[in-house]
Amino acid sequence: MKSRVYYDSDYEGNLCPLWYTIEGSIDWEQSTSYFPINAPFERIDSVQFNDGIISCSVFSQELMVNDNKPEQLGINLEAIIARISVHIEPYRVERLIIQIVDIEEVLQIGNEQFNWR
Repeated sequence: MKSRVYYDSDYEGNLCPLWYTIEGSIDWEQSTSYFPINAPFERIDSVQFNDGIISCSVFSQELMVNDNKPEQLGINLEAIIARISVHIEPYRVERLIIQIVDIEEVLQIGNEQFNWR
């Protein structure tokens, strides 16, 4: 799986992180998936977002913190399956999209973790 952070620019031209994405094969047999929240991750301009990839948003309530995995954030895949399986077969999803503000809220951090510098 590949982690990417998509950025947009504010009115002053400063880069602002929007989405953290996890792309590639997702193991839907697992109840939870953990991913690293520290660099390096690929930084991409939001205009390069490929909307041709079948994607699924991850809601903040589907994010999980595990004290035994301090550098990682978990995703409750069972909750996502329950939410989306009426509309699409989960194994077709190739990208999970998480809003940076949701990560900041769950981890109680600022966006300095995702600064473009």
